Amino acid sequence: MRRLLTALIFFVAPAAFAQLVPVNFPDDAVPAAPAEFVANAVGKTYVGKLHDGREWTMQFDDKGRFSWSNGTTPDSGNYRFEGTKICTDTQINGTCNEFRVRGNQIFYKRVRNNEVVTLTEK
Repeated sequence: MRRLLTALIFFVAPAAFAQLVPVNFPDDAVPAAPAEFVANAVGKTYVGKLHDGREWTMQFDDKGRFSWSNGTTPDSGNYRFEGTKICTDTQINGTCNEFRVRGNQIFYKRVRNNEVVTLTEK
């Protein structure tokens, strides 16, 4: 019985989790040039939900600053671009994340778990 439980925890649970968390960008979402992204995103608020139900909010300004909150932890810092990634340096950490855009949406791939978070202009 213990072996069966161990197998379920290590093999079935991760597979079930992977099915619940979107890890691929939508086919029609495209990379945005930095200037295009800034022109379209500055001064707007984008909101979405993480796979666990927490709300995620992001805002960008034209001076390379941004703020975000994942429902429990607000933070802010600087952003820059490296190829098709948006890199953020905050008080908590710094990462470079792949992102895509489609209309008024930003698709942001989290480094932590590869989850693609859909952020829609509020």
